[in-house]
Amino acid sequence: AGQDMQIQQQLQTEEIDTLEILFRDADCNADGVVDFDEFKKVMEKLSEKNGKRYNFLQVRGLFRMADLDGSGYIDFAEFLLAQRRMKKNWGTAKAAAFVTMALSSTSAKNKASLGIT
Repeated sequence: AGQDMQIQQQLQTEEIDTLEILFRDADCNADGVVDFDEFKKVMEKLSEKNGKRYNFLQVRGLFRMADLDGSGYIDFAEFLLAQRRMKKNWGTAKAAAFVTMALSSTSAKNKASLGIT
């Protein structure tokens, strides 16, 4: 839990809100974690938005990179860490563009739940 707190303090509240929307949208069955099938759906939506095709090995590799504990699920803390690594590796602008693109495919219901229109 201490690590989760440190991660959240390092991210701005607004960014965490945005990431929470993305996470909720990806968590189709609302069980609090994103499994591989849910992750694949997110990547398919992203593919439609950015025109980039991701093959099965790429999607599986990205999932494994985010699933730090190897549980087969990505929880919100792992999701935040993956976002931080993405920013570090790609740079803030590219990571922000990726999140913005993903957010544009997020359901209106999840955006509304956090007061974003």
